Amino acid sequence: MATIKDIARIAGVGLGTVSRALNGEPNIRPDTRDRILETARRLHYRPNESARRLARREFSSATVGIVIPVVSHPFYFEILRGIYFALNESDKNLLVFNLGRYEELVVEHISKENLAGIIVVSAGISPESKNLLSALGTPVAYIDRYEKDAACFRIDNTLGGNLAAKYLAGAGCRSIVYLGEESPSQQQDERLGGFRDTLKAAGIPLREKFIYVDDKTAYEAVGEMLKEEPFDGIFCFCDRLAYGARSAIQESGLPVRVIGYDDAPASQYLGLSSVRQPAFEIGYEGGIYISAAAAPGDKSDRVFQPEVVDRGS
Repeated sequence: MATIKDIARIAGVGLGTVSRALNGEPNIRPDTRDRILETARRLHYRPNESARRLARREFSSATVGIVIPVVSHPFYFEILRGIYFALNESDKNLLVFNLGRYEELVVEHISKENLAGIIVVSAGISPESKNLLSALGTPVAYIDRYEKDAACFRIDNTLGGNLAAKYLAGAGCRSIVYLGEESPSQQQDERLGGFRDTLKAAGIPLREKFIYVDDKTAYEAVGEMLKEEPFDGIFCFCDRLAYGARSAIQESGLPVRVIGYDDAPASQYLGLSSVRQPAFEIGYEGGIYISAAAAPGDKSDRVFQPEVVDRGS
């Protein structure tokens, strides 16, 4: 049976582009859409019945549990779409658990389900919860984070920070700020580590500020920083922070370069430069891994490369 990976290879596009074309989404060139749809027709690509079974809530051992911090965030939603496409091609359902602040309840719920596999997205669950999941004897994969002794599908965030630093330094910035989230995370540690090391090697000073992830908070924080000590470049932990930061910079009238992280859909319309993460691809590959009945305890570690999308901001 043909898969979206086959369509992407023959049409010469990425997995995310194929999924957008098949879903009829607007943000794709007409000629590219036509090429993808024609390729799908030639390969006799057909989605299977899993979506209909999911709608009827007919769960079984063909169901994979997805633990995710929040579904509404564009990055997590793209990962979830990738997982869905992979499971759909393997005739499996997905059952989504929104982690939120209820880790113990979520893990307890998962332990009562008859699941074919479990995918944990981004969330830094406790060692106790990780051990409980491992003890179920069900294949477990982690997406967007590294876990020792587990299968992982993750972004090279250190490289992402390195690329952001090179983008700003290459634009002539010599007084640079990092705007991050106040809550610690593996992803931020890696991004900031790559960013710091690259700027240090170039002899460029760095100021760091950590705030609650919200565009309004970023707007206020950057506005104050510009009044205290102007700078000419800023790297934000995520695009949402960059939106607020850029608004404050535009109001100030100062020539400050901005780069975000994620390349969320809105960034292309706002003209924001960003480090793009292949979210759909890592979700898809993680879903394929679980669908292939991977052995519990497998330690596969797939690392995906980010890239800078330069929109001149």
